[in-house]
Amino acid sequence: MSTLSMEAPVMSGQTDNLTRDMVWHVSSDKKMTVRNVPYSMMDTDGEEIISLDVSIKLELIRELILQEEVPQDVDFNDIADVEVSD
Repeated sequence: MSTLSMEAPVMSGQTDNLTRDMVWHVSSDKKMTVRNVPYSMMDTDGEEIISLDVSIKLELIRELILQEEVPQDVDFNDIADVEVSD
């Protein structure tokens, strides 16, 4: 079972242009990192929100990493436009 943690400080001061590094710890010696994942902050309680579009892309990137189609450390901006074909 893998666990997800968010690392790295906020990269931008605006509430709609924030980024974080998303890290999955698959085992004690293996982790997968997707850098510069965009998210927003809710004004009311400071909760971090990832859009549905970004969440789906994150899951696809995670699967590509698990299948060793892409490196274990990637930048979201470099790979988010990858299209999946049949």
